[in-house]
Amino acid sequence: MIKIDKVNFGYKQFGVSYDFGNPGASAPCNINANCAGGNGWDNEKNSIAIIVVDGAEQCTGSLIMNSCNTNIPYFLTANHCLDAGNLPNWVFQFQTLSTDCATNTGWREDIQFNGCTLRANSAITDFALLQLNNTPPVNSGLFYSGWSRQTTGNTSTTILHHPAGDLMKISRDINAPVTLNSLNREVWQLDLDLGIVQGGSSGAPYYNQNHQIIGQHFRRPDALILPVCNITVTHGGRFNVSWTGGGTNATRLSNWLDPNNLGNITTTTTNVANLVTPINLGNPAILGAGVFCNTASYSIPNLPANTTVIWSVPAAVSGTFSVAQNTPVANQCTITMLNTAVLSTTLTATIAPTGSACGIIRTLPISTNQAFPYTTCSGGSGIVRTASFPTLVPSNCTISVSLNLSPGASVVYTSQGGGPNNVPPTFWNYSTATGMLSFQIPFGVNGVAVSFTISNNNCSNGLISFYAFSSGGRFSFTAAPNPVQQTLLVNASEVQSTENSEAVALTAIEKAALQFTMNVYDIHNNTLLLTQRSSKGSMQQRLNVSKLKTGYYVLEIIEGINKQSIKFFKE
Repeated sequence: MIKIDKVNFGYKQFGVSYDFGNPGASAPCNINANCAGGNGWDNEKNSIAIIVVDGAEQCTGSLIMNSCNTNIPYFLTANHCLDAGNLPNWVFQFQTLSTDCATNTGWREDIQFNGCTLRANSAITDFALLQLNNTPPVNSGLFYSGWSRQTTGNTSTTILHHPAGDLMKISRDINAPVTLNSLNREVWQLDLDLGIVQGGSSGAPYYNQNHQIIGQHFRRPDALILPVCNITVTHGGRFNVSWTGGGTNATRLSNWLDPNNLGNITTTTTNVANLVTPINLGNPAILGAGVFCNTASYSIPNLPANTTVIWSVPAAVSGTFSVAQNTPVANQCTITMLNTAVLSTTLTATIAPTGSACGIIRTLPISTNQAFPYTTCSGGSGIVRTASFPTLVPSNCTISVSLNLSPGASVVYTSQGGGPNNVPPTFWNYSTATGMLSFQIPFGVNGVAVSFTISNNNCSNGLISFYAFSSGGRFSFTAAPNPVQQTLLVNASEVQSTENSEAVALTAIEKAALQFTMNVYDIHNNTLLLTQRSSKGSMQQRLNVSKLKTGYYVLEIIEGINKQSIKFFKE
C-alpha cells in the first residue's frame, strides 16, 4: 500500500516548457547572474532559491550556515514574505538561473524542496529564518551561504535574487552600505551601481565583499515615485541586529545559527558535501553515581559511530574537580575531587559528530558524599552543620533528616548532650544498598546536638554534627520539582503540635494570616539572587527561577521568625 502524505504543486503555463519561475518577467535593466558581474559568485548562486507559494512566485532566500558546521537546512528570507501563509506547502526551487548572460536558456528545475517550518522571525529587521523539511543531499551541489555580524569593514554589497519570479539576477553597490532606520526597521541602505531589485527580490541576501550575508532585502523606498529602472536605492534588514532580534529564541538568529554559543562573528560559504550530518540521539543519559567519594567514572551508552564527547565541569569550580576523558573510549570519563571546600557541581557532556564544532549537551548534577542536603525541622527552622546558631528548640518539635550517602556507607549514631536523655533517633531507616539514611528525633525545650560517625569506602571516617534550632513556627515548607527548569512550587503545610498529649490544629485565622518570604541564594558565595513575598493566606506559591543559571541554589523561606532552607538544582 502506498500512502501519500502531501501533494504540492506549481502552475505550468500552456505551451510553455517551465513549471516554476517567470523567465523574462523582470525589467530589462536586471542582469543575469551568469553575466560578467556574477563571476566569482558561483558558490553563493548555489545557495539561492526562488520561493513559490500556491503556484505563485513570491520571494527569494538563501540556505545559511550555522556555527556547528552541520547540514541543517536553515533558510533566510524576509519576514513580510510570511504574509503569503501556508508554510507547509512552500516550494523552494534552487539553481534557477540562465547559463549565459544575454538569454534565458539552460536553466534547470531538478533541485526542489517542499515545505518548511518557521524557526524565528522579527519585524525589527524584517527577517524570517525557516528550516526546510528536506535536507539537501551531499551530492546536490548546493552551498550554504556564510554570514558576518560585523558592522564595520563592509566596502561593497552584492544581491542575488529573483525579481518578479524571473531567473536569478545580480545587483551590486560598489560603495559601503549605510545604516538607517526605515519604517521602524534597522536596515542597510544601498545605492545600486549594477542592476536593480523588484517585487520577488524580497528576502534575497545582501553579501559583503567577503561573500558573507550581512542582511536580506526589505524594500525599495522610491518604488511608487520613480520608473522601475531608475530605482537604485534599496533597504535590507541588518543581520547583526537580527542576531539578537527581539531577545527570544523565536525572534533572533543566534539560538539557531550558533546553538552552542561559540561566539562566531563570521562564517564562510560551504558546499553541503563538506558539512557534517547532524546526530539524532534522542535523550542520551549520563550513567554514573549522583554522589561519589573521591573519584567516580561516568559514561554515555550506545553512541553512534563517528561521534565525539567533550566532558567538562563549570569554570566556576575550576581547580576543585578534574575531569579526565578515558581515551580511547570517548564516551567515558573519570571525575576527581580536588578541593573538599566545594561539595557539588555538574558534569557536562557535549556530544557531537566528528567534524562538528558543537552538538547535544547533557548535564548531571553530582556531589561528594560530604554534601548533605539541607533538611527541615517541622515547626522549627532547620538543620545546620555549625554550632554558631542558637540551639533552642521548642517543645515537641520533631526533626526530620534525610541524608543521601554513597552506597555502601556505614553510619553509627552518637548523641552529644542537651537532648532528652540522649534518646537515639526514632523511625530509623538506613539502606547500605542505596545510601539513603532517614530518621526523626524528638527534642525538648533545650534542643540537642546530634552526631553521626560516617564511614564510606575509601573516604575518611568523620564525625558529622547537626544542631537543631528553632523559633517555633507552625508551618513547614516543601519545594518541587527538584531539579527544576522554570517554576518552583513552594507548598506550606500545617505542623500539628501537641498539648497535654492532645493534637492541636491551626485555626482558620492562623491559616489566613500565613505569609512568607522566599529568598534564593547562590550556594557557593551566599549571594542573594531572588526574593519574592507570598500572597497572604496562600498555602502554595509559584517561584520563577527560569533566569537562574544551571547549578545548585538554596531557597530560604521566612515565615515570621521561622526560617527553613531547601537546597535545589536548576537545570
